[in-house]
Amino acid sequence: MTGEIWEVGLDVIRTNRALVFYESEANQTKLWNILAIYAWVDNSIGYVQGTNDICSPMVTLMENKADTFWCFERAMRRLAKWVTNS
Repeated sequence: MTGEIWEVGLDVIRTNRALVFYESEANQTKLWNILAIYAWVDNSIGYVQGTNDICSPMVTLMENKADTFWCFERAMRRLAKWVTNS
């Protein structure tokens, strides 16, 4: 899990660098929180490189962090077989 959290941090910094939205540390933190909590909640998938790109549009469009998390969680459930190569 520690390695995954480290990967989340690296990928958050790389996420959509051209968007002004991610110039804000608060918005980067929101993305990091959602990805880190998801990795902890669903340890069958955990954090996989690239899931930041799945979550990013939700973070930019939704204000409520809990709603964003559950939207992402639902998307990951549907995408699990592709994300985990199962």
